[in-house]
Amino acid sequence: MEIDTRVVTETVATMFLVICVGYAARKLNFLNESFQKKLSDLIICVAQPFLIINSIMNIEYSDEKLKEGVFILLIGVGVHAVTALIAFIAARGYKDKDERAITEFGILFANCGFLGIPVLRALFGDTGGFWAAFYIIVFNIVQWTYGMTVLGRGRGDIKINLKSMLVNYGTIPCFIGIALFVLRVRLPSPVMGASYYIGSLCTPVSMLIVGGTIATIPPKKLISDKKIYYMGAVKLLLVPSVVIILSKLIGLSGEMIMFAAVMSALPTAANVVMFGERHNIAPGYASHAVGFITLLSAVTIPVIMKFAEYIILL
Repeated sequence: MEIDTRVVTETVATMFLVICVGYAARKLNFLNESFQKKLSDLIICVAQPFLIINSIMNIEYSDEKLKEGVFILLIGVGVHAVTALIAFIAARGYKDKDERAITEFGILFANCGFLGIPVLRALFGDTGGFWAAFYIIVFNIVQWTYGMTVLGRGRGDIKINLKSMLVNYGTIPCFIGIALFVLRVRLPSPVMGASYYIGSLCTPVSMLIVGGTIATIPPKKLISDKKIYYMGAVKLLLVPSVVIILSKLIGLSGEMIMFAAVMSALPTAANVVMFGERHNIAPGYASHAVGFITLLSAVTIPVIMKFAEYIILL
């Protein structure tokens, strides 16, 4: 099984160019700190819920597809559980509590939408996009439950309780999307079109936010911060290697091993920056990590795919 590495390179290059536009916009004063926080709220509270529902509703229902979706949900839970343990251990040595929170959060959550979907489609066609949609359900539920617990440690302004874990801007759209899918409800075309356009704001706006925050970091620090290299090595190399080996040991098929490899090898999610901006948790460090780790992934993802091919053939 071979992956077209050009898809990865081109997608990462696209993200990088949008980040560059955000960088220039901040330098030219079109973006500032308060405006970026408003944009972060817009993405988290408005655009992201539409993206979640639309990604699920684009799938045509069948009993076989539902079984596939449930299996992908289980894989998603497994990958996030393994990654959460590695992230917790990897971040323990950080003295700054905000940098520790962002490091743990950033290792745990990958950019499984914008990067994951095109890579999976290159591997598995439309089926890859379908699998990605169900994996993203787990991503959002874990992000808004355990992820908020990670960010809320030692902070009084981020209150974690059962209600906030179940009722939030990530989990509710997931529940709505699953219910509509299982009940085979088809929304009118104008509604689907509107949800698509609103949801499509997530990627470009989040990348603009990343670029705008990177513009506040001294250029020398961008390429000399050892903590970012450490975080990148854990996120891009250690996590997917462990996931691949464990997937082989529990007897997953070659396709499922490759799927788990792709989703665990993706760079840090842009949501890390938006949550950092929204809650004022080391937003500069978060943007630095997302931008730089995204660039590194253009090299590491093809390497991990080759490693997965090798393990599959053992």
